[in-house]
Amino acid sequence: MQFFKTLLICVVLIHSKDLLAQFEIGSTVITYTDESRDRAIETRIFYPALAAGEGVAVSEGKFPVISIGHGFAMNYDSYAYLWEHLVPLGYIVALPTTETDFVTVSHGDFALDLAFVINELQNAGANEASIFYDKVKPTSGIIGHSMGGGAAFLAAAASSSLSTMVSLAAAETDPSAIDAANEITMPTLTFSGDEDCVTPAVGNQLDMYENLTPCKGYVNILGGSHCQFANSNAVCELGELVCFGVETISEEAQHTAILEVLTPWLETWLYQSSETWATVEDLTGSGTNYTFDIVCTNPPTLGLSDESTTAQQLIYPNPVNESIQLVQLVQNQEYQIYDLAGTLVQAGMVVNQRIDISTLESGCYIFTSISNQGIQKEKFIKQ
Repeated sequence: MQFFKTLLICVVLIHSKDLLAQFEIGSTVITYTDESRDRAIETRIFYPALAAGEGVAVSEGKFPVISIGHGFAMNYDSYAYLWEHLVPLGYIVALPTTETDFVTVSHGDFALDLAFVINELQNAGANEASIFYDKVKPTSGIIGHSMGGGAAFLAAAASSSLSTMVSLAAAETDPSAIDAANEITMPTLTFSGDEDCVTPAVGNQLDMYENLTPCKGYVNILGGSHCQFANSNAVCELGELVCFGVETISEEAQHTAILEVLTPWLETWLYQSSETWATVEDLTGSGTNYTFDIVCTNPPTLGLSDESTTAQQLIYPNPVNESIQLVQLVQNQEYQIYDLAGTLVQAGMVVNQRIDISTLESGCYIFTSISNQGIQKEKFIKQ
């Protein structure tokens, strides 16, 4: 009877909308030097960690890199809602703190900074002296807001190594982000707010989006304002007062709408998940506080998703007793096991396709395998 009670609880929890976050948030500050421009690029970095804190060890696994470009006269701390959401899901998030001046800014240099820190972090993945050694996946993306959104277009046009680019209320830049959009071939996701008086869609995001080639998506936040693409920021909000901007939804509602589309989009392209591409497609049309359209003439061919991996049954049998027998993984594959509260309870390397779980209590868990092909998961029950 106790086993069937445990089974029922596991089924209910596993099929809830989301599991809790898997990773703690570590942070560090690194100043990179781009010798070609004689330029120092101070960068705040947040990453999946074994424990929350400054300079703590990076969690086991390999993670995609995302750089985030701030808006005019703003800084990294205006985008806490993004890194607090993305890092626990398994992303390294880098935020350059350059070009924060009120008087003079260089959009071109900021774009190069966004791309440069990605390259440096990926190089760190091969550097034994770095805390990111053997922790970085080859996939990467750029997210930019306002001025940073325009700079993201410039960076994407100049880089062939990015996996995706996302813009939030992107502003036209000098050089022109609208013109740069013609040179971008990677998948892109463009956000606008229909109450944005600072960078209205016409003349900014819509013009950029029209010049993009597929695969591309466009999200319009209904009632969304320019500054609510970030966390509350006095400088940005002062600019909205000047143009008489008035949002009709809350900051929390706008962030929720953004993350609902952004999350599966990033997982699709940075973790190569075909299942989340299906989720992206399912979100098209009208959602809560947004509309979403996709133009993608050649839908992506991606790796195995969480659900498709589960369908192939990595674990046999399931439920299990004292050990897990793996039927699909190669030798020396890294693995992690989490409980349904998102707590890491066991980790290591697969040896002889078997993992001893005799120390785990009876209950339901998430088995996670980690490889260059991405993170794959399967739910299992320990009897």
